Amino acid sequence: MTQEEPSVAGQPPGAGQPPIEEQKEQKEKEQKEQEKAPPAPEEERPDIRELWDGLTAVAAQPGNTSKRIRTERDALRGLSAPFGQATVTAGRAYGGDHFEFVVGARPDRVTSTQVAGDKYGQITQAFVTPSCFPVVAEAARSRPVLLLRGKPGSGKATLAFRVLVNAGLRSLYEFAPGTALGELGEDDFQRETGYLLADLSRGQAAELNRFEVQRLAGILEAKGSRLVVTMGAEVRLDDPGIAAEAVEVDQSVAPLQVLEAHLRWRLGTGSEGRVAEFLSHTDRIRDLVGEQGPLARLGRAADAALLLAEAKASEPAAKVLEQVTSRLALRETSEFDRWFEELGDLDTQCLALAVAVFGGETYETVVRLARELQDLIQLPESIDNPEKPRSAPIRSTAARRLALLHAARFEEQGTAQHGGVPRRVVRYLDQEMAARVLVTVWDEYDEIRVHLPEWLYRCVGEEPATVAIRAAVAVGILADRAFDTMRTSVLQRWASRRPSRNKREEVSRRHSAVAAALRTMAANPRLTEQVRGLVQEWAGNEENPFLQAAAARSTVALAALGEQGAAEMFTLLHELAGTAEFYVVDAIRAGVADLVEEADHRRGDVITLLRHWVHSYDPQRRLVGEIAFLFTAADLVAPDPGGGTEEWPLLLAMSTRDPVCRRNVGALWETVLNSADLYGEAQSILTGWAQNVDANPAARRALARLLRDAATKPRTVRILHYLIRNWFASAEHPSPENTAREVLSLLDGRTLLR
Repeated sequence: MTQEEPSVAGQPPGAGQPPIEEQKEQKEKEQKEQEKAPPAPEEERPDIRELWDGLTAVAAQPGNTSKRIRTERDALRGLSAPFGQATVTAGRAYGGDHFEFVVGARPDRVTSTQVAGDKYGQITQAFVTPSCFPVVAEAARSRPVLLLRGKPGSGKATLAFRVLVNAGLRSLYEFAPGTALGELGEDDFQRETGYLLADLSRGQAAELNRFEVQRLAGILEAKGSRLVVTMGAEVRLDDPGIAAEAVEVDQSVAPLQVLEAHLRWRLGTGSEGRVAEFLSHTDRIRDLVGEQGPLARLGRAADAALLLAEAKASEPAAKVLEQVTSRLALRETSEFDRWFEELGDLDTQCLALAVAVFGGETYETVVRLARELQDLIQLPESIDNPEKPRSAPIRSTAARRLALLHAARFEEQGTAQHGGVPRRVVRYLDQEMAARVLVTVWDEYDEIRVHLPEWLYRCVGEEPATVAIRAAVAVGILADRAFDTMRTSVLQRWASRRPSRNKREEVSRRHSAVAAALRTMAANPRLTEQVRGLVQEWAGNEENPFLQAAAARSTVALAALGEQGAAEMFTLLHELAGTAEFYVVDAIRAGVADLVEEADHRRGDVITLLRHWVHSYDPQRRLVGEIAFLFTAADLVAPDPGGGTEEWPLLLAMSTRDPVCRRNVGALWETVLNSADLYGEAQSILTGWAQNVDANPAARRALARLLRDAATKPRTVRILHYLIRNWFASAEHPSPENTAREVLSLLDGRTLLR
């Protein structure tokens, strides 16, 4: 990133130079002026045919869009807490999976999540029965809608799920926090299923009345289902009728009981000795669960049990208890602030921030990025700030530094350019730590905060490419606290900067980062109008095609803004598709792929839009539609719809579930196979599909049906026969002979398959 200024010959470093801050300001000013400068006169715009040449390469290694979106989701999981509208609940299921973060405005449709896996195991196998259980269980059996009240940390949610299980409802769902009871209708409930709406707010409780409860009870009774609504003891119910029906949750379960029950369940059979070893440290255990103090929450006890169970069996119990106590203490604000302040040096603080933003990358990558942040912050070498003496010992090992940060290295299956490889990535041991570090630094540490936007801006050019996505998500998170700063210092520069040469990958990576940042912001209700305004402003800037390209690439953010956002998205894409500008077309094809990959409920509409383009009277839109379709067909893959292990082309999988989509995809294939410009690329990508599905009978039949329906013109039939002959004669391995036979059979009408 930045390099130190060379010292003048014969003078000590720093002598005869302007003050440090002036040097930095001058460098930043020069860099921003270069970014705003127009392209050099000798620069030639890339030809749009370059997009065609890359399609075959994409088909050879599909799935890049999916990998990038998975990275974005992974980064968002680690940094989801700072949103003001986020609901952060500790110990939903007596601790659950540490913390559960639900971020963003509720979508158009009411959402619920099935309770399964570890959380379901806690409910059914590690439940500690409170004295009020018989009363609550009887109420749950007799009332379709049950209201539970209790103090924070009393285990209301787990109790609710357990009584639903005892009522014979083995399938459990939880509604998103903030769900309004008045919005729940018949379509939001399944048959013989238990539901929970946790932590009803005071505002929601004030709107609750007998009519609403009776309406929901009627829907649930008809379906044989039940709903439990929990609320804090301080929440008042204004309607006297329903207030009298609310059941109080008592405090009869002790945190130590929960800890022991969860320890035995997690450690499994034969663990009595290890459990006894932990419990023998009576005073430390009581401090750990906060049994006598304000931290006496059942969720904390369950969290403690999970952390104890994760420790190596060979570790002494006393040492494990000390480590777990320290990790849980960091969840208290005052202790967390003191921990970060006492990390010891800027080097470690920068590493803490780099782990927060880039957790999920390899340790080597995170350390390098931390060093680059430190170089931005730290004064360059001078008389008053000499470099470290030669041969000074390196006293802190990686393991020691990560232990200090409560982070660790984990083995994960990576997604390298030439296939998945195992790699060791660094992450915080507790998910919420990443968000807390990022927010704390921004809010409290001025000397670091002033350099954060520049650091995140520069990280977009770092390797691997996933670094840019993680930096973008951090920008989207911080925009909630400083939108104007993130817009001017990072987003606008990513969007508008011109490459020094024709570096298409450089522009594409920056615009992918812009899209990731804006989609993160779009999940925040306080920023939806800013996202909409920014994308529309860029799209209307006809003098800067890079800004228009950034807008096209970011249309996926508009898709998250409800029906109005979706309408704006389609209008914007259609308008920009009329341009011949290379970077805009490149952005449209990537943006369309993002929409098909990510926006499930918009997929059909996006495919319809592509079909409209390829049949347009405007030759430019026809070309853009063909390029976007072929890129989507080449890159996107999906799990086998039948539950098999092999991946399918995503558009083929969509076609098996939706007849309208199959007709549209078939029509698009017919168009590109007959294209005067892209017929060669179309044949190559279709051959890739044939190879992909050759070993899967269901996928072969689906492709054969799709191509049979696509061949409405004699010319298309001839093209497909030509391709089939090539597939039979192919020297490549594997040769798609099985697919060739299947397609030929349907084309010639020799089977009864329909």
